[in-house]
Amino acid sequence: MTSQNFGPEEAAKLEAIERMVASLREDAGQATESLADRAADRVAGIVGSWKFLLSLITGLVCYMGFNMWLARSMA
Repeated sequence: MTSQNFGPEEAAKLEAIERMVASLREDAGQATESLADRAADRVAGIVGSWKFLLSLITGLVCYMGFNMWLARSMA
């Protein structure tokens, strides 16, 4: 933000606020995640992937096909 439209007092206050915001952003970036947060992120990354979803659907279709074949062969 430019401080050219403000007086010297206002510009100093603005700079102090900007430094405080920058410091808070740095602190937030350095916050460590708990083990549960990391585990949840990893599970969501695997279960939410297209590779997992497509393999799950393929497995279900194969399972259904096998059961249908088995039911016909026993009838």
